[in-house]
Amino acid sequence: MRAALECCALRAAIPKLTAGDLQRAAQVLDRIDLQPERWVALNTAVHTILYKAAERPRLLAEILSLQRSVERYLYQEVKVTNNFAESQREHHRLLDLVKRKKIEEACSLLNDHILKPGRILVSKLRKSGHA
Repeated sequence: MRAALECCALRAAIPKLTAGDLQRAAQVLDRIDLQPERWVALNTAVHTILYKAAERPRLLAEILSLQRSVERYLYQEVKVTNNFAESQREHHRLLDLVKRKKIEEACSLLNDHILKPGRILVSKLRKSGHA
């Protein structure tokens, strides 16, 4: 659900994002590098900046609700998959695609960015006997 809704929001937002929105998103990405212990909150913040421009408050509220419901798993995801650096590379690539208004490429990357770590987490947990 998250991947579908977040891609929908991003698709609607990209044409409306301002230079200020993009600058704020870049600043939050920089803060993630400086404060990795705040990754979950700052990750939500950067995605929210990008989606808010869609001007679809119900969609954004649903996305934020879904994100809150998986927060505890995100901590495990980062810990188990050790994908912090990869996640940041994807964030920077996403922001670059958004800046260049490459809507379909950005949505494809976002979809993978959301789904791939979960698949990796489940696979690692199964291998360790925890799933």
